[in-house]
Amino acid sequence: MMTSGSLIGAARSMGSSQPAISRDLAEFQRLLGHRLFDRIGRRLQPTSHAIQIHAERRRNCLCVDLLL
Repeated sequence: MMTSGSLIGAARSMGSSQPAISRDLAEFQRLLGHRLFDRIGRRLQPTSHAIQIHAERRRNCLCVDLLL
């Protein structure tokens, strides 16, 4: 959703359905105790928490790539 900006786009890129992605996002947000996206019209706008998590994930992936 960080790149697609929508649940449908994220579902397509993951080979999943929009309802499944929506349920997973709701559960993840519940576990974190933070909202990750704000709905702006039909698009999803990442919150500061989502941006931080995304940046950390990207750094972790880069570190793994360097190790391989």
